[in-house]
Amino acid sequence: MSYIEKFRRRLNLRQRIFIFLSLIIILTLAGGSFTFIYALRVEALFTELTETHLSSIRTANQLETALANIKGYVSYYFIEKDPKWLGKMNAQRDIFLEKLRQAKNNATLEEDREALQRIEKEYLGYMNLKDRVIELYKTGQSEKGIRLHQRVREKFFDVMELTDQYREIHDRRIRESQEENRHQAKSMMLI
Repeated sequence: MSYIEKFRRRLNLRQRIFIFLSLIIILTLAGGSFTFIYALRVEALFTELTETHLSSIRTANQLETALANIKGYVSYYFIEKDPKWLGKMNAQRDIFLEKLRQAKNNATLEEDREALQRIEKEYLGYMNLKDRVIELYKTGQSEKGIRLHQRVREKFFDVMELTDQYREIHDRRIRESQEENRHQAKSMMLI
């Protein structure tokens, strides 16, 4: 006779019921604890996705929109010679710089800070060239302005490419978080 069998025979019915109820309570508490921990993890993942990554993707889209608007206003100015287009361009510049500042303030990882610094550097070079084009147009040097404007377009696409890369960083992190969450969900289901 095994030790467990001897132990079971020595217990009366009341003791057996108490042991089984205790085991049920322990298992119920353990299951509830795992569920609670899993719920906390899902909440943390959701918060990370919405507050960090989706916000950064939205910021990248806003940067691209402001940049696209800036691009068009100088052409409108050249065609119409109406300074209102330069005023609208300056408003979009302010929007771009404000969104970039917000993104830099919210950046927590070095990869984000480096990407935003590259965007800022290229953007400032782009705007410097754009300002030179505007000066050439204002002083009536249209041919020089047109030639320089072609270089400005190349800089525009460089800045757009960098904002796409910034968005891709956060798209990649979302995919990684989703994969990690799938693995954790499988583990929790097994438990």
